[in-house]
Amino acid sequence: MLKIWIFILMIDGKPLEAFPSDSEADCKRKMALLLALQRESGNTASGACYIKIAEK
Repeated sequence: MLKIWIFILMIDGKPLEAFPSDSEADCKRKMALLLALQRESGNTASGACYIKIAEK
């Protein structure tokens, strides 16, 4: 099985953005960084990390 972590970034009024990661820890680091940057810019943003499992 192939596991891919995906961080979904949601910003009010903008399309969803997805960022793939190799691990849960990397996904959470990206989430913390990108949410902080968006909030510092004055955007209302939220996000979540999801795991996608695909069979080979």
